Amino acid sequence: MLVMDYSENGNLYDYIKEKDRFVLDWIKIIEDCCELSRILDSLHSRNLVHGNLHGGNVLSTVEGFTISDMGLGHPADEIPFMKIYGVLPFVAPEVIRGERYTPSADIYSFGIIMWMLSSIQLPFADRSHDLELAKDIINGLRPTIEICMPELFLDLMTRCWNENIEVRPTSNELVKLLTEWKYALQNFDYYTMEDYNHLIISQVDEVDDVYMDTNIIRSHNIHENAIYTSQLIDFCSLRRINHLNESPIDALLKRHLIDIIPYEQFSEIQLISHGGYSSMYSAFWKERGIKVAMKMFRDVFNLDFGFLSSLNSCLNLRNYEIGSEYYGITKDPISHNYVILMQYFEAGNLYNQTFLNWRGKILSLLKISLKLKEIHGLGLIHKNLHGGNLLPIYNNNGNEYEWFITDTGITKSNCYKLYGVLPFMAPEVLIHNNFTQSSDIYSLSMIMYIILTGFKPFNNKVHNIKLATNIVLNQKRPDIFSISLDNIPNDYLKLLKQCWSHNPINRPNINQIIDILEDWITQLDHRSCTRITEQFVKCEKSGFTDPANFYICEDDDSYYSRNFTDWKKDLCFY
Repeated sequence: MLVMDYSENGNLYDYIKEKDRFVLDWIKIIEDCCELSRILDSLHSRNLVHGNLHGGNVLSTVEGFTISDMGLGHPADEIPFMKIYGVLPFVAPEVIRGERYTPSADIYSFGIIMWMLSSIQLPFADRSHDLELAKDIINGLRPTIEICMPELFLDLMTRCWNENIEVRPTSNELVKLLTEWKYALQNFDYYTMEDYNHLIISQVDEVDDVYMDTNIIRSHNIHENAIYTSQLIDFCSLRRINHLNESPIDALLKRHLIDIIPYEQFSEIQLISHGGYSSMYSAFWKERGIKVAMKMFRDVFNLDFGFLSSLNSCLNLRNYEIGSEYYGITKDPISHNYVILMQYFEAGNLYNQTFLNWRGKILSLLKISLKLKEIHGLGLIHKNLHGGNLLPIYNNNGNEYEWFITDTGITKSNCYKLYGVLPFMAPEVLIHNNFTQSSDIYSLSMIMYIILTGFKPFNNKVHNIKLATNIVLNQKRPDIFSISLDNIPNDYLKLLKQCWSHNPINRPNINQIIDILEDWITQLDHRSCTRITEQFVKCEKSGFTDPANFYICEDDDSYYSRNFTDWKKDLCFY
């Protein structure tokens, strides 16, 4: 006989079914998640796994929620490979594929529970819990996010259910983050706007403003074959979906009905540049008679961030004129690396451009900002915005550039691995790997700096851990004092400094930036005698700083994306 936990208030399923209308209490949600993470960590810290975490064993109590069946936890290596007892929507994709159950599989289940607590819904309630659902989960299907959430919470939740187990946080990391947020929300009077933990406070306030204590209505219609009680899942019967183990990329290509173009179609292949996880080539596409750009990814089976993120962005944004035109996929027959085929830009990137006057500078900055607005308008984050992926092309008039943003790591969530170009990476990204739309604004400030000076940011510094520490700890920014202030419009300098503010909350959003830039262009075009036009006309007459006054760093590789994941442990204490 087993003595089991009993709760008069029922479990998480009961809690959700009783709520047909509710007001979201984000402080309570984070407190509940914090307590559940602490209980899970008590298992993982003893090298045990729960093995069957789902809404039925998350029990509702007067104080909040707790986890039952804790006494059934056991070492992961004792769980049979091909059989498991569980509830399909909570089972991690790698376990469905028949791989060994690890603590990361518990974390996946925890992510689904975070979604339930914040959405007040049952996962996949509208469909049968069968082989087709198992296939879709392996292919990346997750519960739909309909509720507006604090970005930090959303990032953590989606990390928990990420396909790549390396991206998922540990239970200890969950406890640490959720405890910090809980304490910040309970003691918000102790935090100033400059404190990092004020970010969760402001994000919760923003979400609360969206709903303004409005009742959210739910109708809990459940498919007759949606099963929320544990059952024996025999993965031997699911072997026919194991072909998806070839790589996550194959599943992505099949989902989007993408054909692979034969590599023999391409000639005159020449290296343009290389970065931390990819190399860019130019090539001639014989069948279409055009020159194309080829982005080749190395070690594709281990590249969740690189290829999948960029490819998924290309596929999902094909209907938007944000990035370069996407042509398809090919595969190198020798290295077996996948290659994304894109539009080739003869004019290079932002680093190759010169601007003859201030109107041209502001207009280019405005067009770049409008592209970033399209990304943010979709609820996405670029995450890797720098001068090397801003590509110009002359418009039909031949006298002005149109700008495109490419080389995207566009995503709604964080990635465990930290890639980027150091001078463009916001302090909070370097410390906590917390990408937000505000961190894109920080990157945009460095683009403003390039357009202002004509030089790459920190081109006179070695891009090492010392520079990263100075950016984080001492709020180091690129040198603008070598430039005579007579050459910099005051309002431009003010906007630049706001965009690279150490505190993300103090940075303007992309809509505010666009409003300012459009106003400047209007005043310059109308040649009206205003404070703005006087500033820009004065700077136009003053000329510009002699480039010989700057030391140019010869290490151009520093301005391609690199892997900074190993630096996180050295920066996390700041």
